[in-house]
Amino acid sequence: MLQGTDLISYLDDTYIDLILGDGEELKIPAGGLIIKEGTLPDALYILMSGVASVSNSTHGAHEIAQVEPGELLGEISFMDNCAATASVTALKDSTVLAISRETLEQRLETEQGFSSRFYRTLADVLAKRMRSNIAQSR
Repeated sequence: MLQGTDLISYLDDTYIDLILGDGEELKIPAGGLIIKEGTLPDALYILMSGVASVSNSTHGAHEIAQVEPGELLGEISFMDNCAATASVTALKDSTVLAISRETLEQRLETEQGFSSRFYRTLADVLAKRMRSNIAQSR
């Protein structure tokens, strides 16, 4: 179920099972809002199927990126506990795995191995996105 996700690179089967057990699968119809800019998401999301559009008001609400299955959503807000910098909308019927902030924070406090691998994953995801953004701006 998590095959091809960013988390697979760093988490073994035991930790993947924890994520699956902690998460809730949500069906998002085409046009449905997954994350709203300016609000604090109550979960970290993994796009399991479908395609989503990322947009923000700084860019006139125009699409700034598309998100494909396997990508994390809401990770910046999770890391800094601040409102989302962009909205994420399903472009077609999609499925996300939503892991509540509270559940994830509790898991990170109690599972040291999971915690270190999880934060390594987030660092890698954010670094790749930063490099991609820089490359696109040239």
